[in-house]
Amino acid sequence: MAVFQSSWISITIMHFWHILRTMNASFWRWRRIFFFAIKRTRNVTRLIERVSLEFQQTYHTRESMLKVESMERLGLR
Repeated sequence: MAVFQSSWISITIMHFWHILRTMNASFWRWRRIFFFAIKRTRNVTRLIERVSLEFQQTYHTRESMLKVESMERLGLR
């Protein structure tokens, strides 16, 4: 009985060890994929922010130029 019990315990420990190893390997793989995705997302977000800021500046500049032109046409300036 003791031999059977000890072999059952060792099999259980080996089974859990195998599960832990595979989980650990997949954890590191998924962590790498996850961080790569976050890094790419950050880069894309920065790009979108930069483009939108540039667009806003261009739009405001154009808008202010149109205001000045219309004021000059009306003789207010």
